[in-house]
Amino acid sequence: MKFFSFLILASVLSSCTIIRILQLSEPNEESVQEVNKFLKHYNFDYSVFADDSKYWMQKSKAYGINDDTSKSSQVQLRIYHPDGSLYSAYSQCMGDFNDRNFVDSFPLKKNDYPYINTQLNFKNELEFLALNSETKDQILRQSMHQKYTYVVYYAIWTSWAAKHVLKQVSKIKKKHPTEVLVLLVNVARDKQ
Repeated sequence: MKFFSFLILASVLSSCTIIRILQLSEPNEESVQEVNKFLKHYNFDYSVFADDSKYWMQKSKAYGINDDTSKSSQVQLRIYHPDGSLYSAYSQCMGDFNDRNFVDSFPLKKNDYPYINTQLNFKNELEFLALNSETKDQILRQSMHQKYTYVVYYAIWTSWAAKHVLKQVSKIKKKHPTEVLVLLVNVARDKQ
């Protein structure tokens, strides 16, 4: 009976649900000052905000991390080749972030989640950023000279999930500073 109860509890508490339970704060907007303070311990190349008017597009077939567009999470990692094609992608709702050793190789192992949207590309990814076209072009050009570009979507209010992924990606950036471009995208936009 205990085993059966455990199975039911495990199926109800999917990785997405467990992460939401572990979150200690309510979703809210995050200021530039909050974000800068939060990120001071991590290694990255760029820190930007998502464009509120376009971020909803991540639930569409063209821009979503999953082919199943009903699933979307604030914490995501997308990895691109220098030509802008997708290498791999991870999301808190896919369960991969629960494995504390998911950064045990360089590059990360390809995610074998069956519903990854393989049509994603880095140029389209830049459409979600609240940046001028000159800065977007600069980031795109720089990404073409790196082995991989890591794009991490996060919000401070996601607590453990964001910290865990940022810490792991930061380790990669520290070990491979000239091979990896790291772009952090905060999705809890401050509308000042």
